[in-house]
Amino acid sequence: MEDIDLSLAQGLVVAIVPVLTPIVISLLKRFVEQIPAQYLPILAPVIGMLITGIAEGFGIDSATTGAILGSAGVGVREIVNQNVTKTKA
Repeated sequence: MEDIDLSLAQGLVVAIVPVLTPIVISLLKRFVEQIPAQYLPILAPVIGMLITGIAEGFGIDSATTGAILGSAGVGVREIVNQNVTKTKA
């Protein structure tokens, strides 16, 4: 079996940042109860930057990409919440 190319692995991690971000926020909400709920969406770009920085290395390009993808994670969470709400109604 061939080794996965490092750039491919980094690209895959970056591609799933919008999915990972709501998961990390949910875990933070569960384990760090002192964080007020209104600040959780603000943490999304920061979490995206951290995930992308870990995957690609910290730099201006990865930070910007991570912040944008982390913010997209808030949109992903809202889409899931709206679909779950519609199916329960």
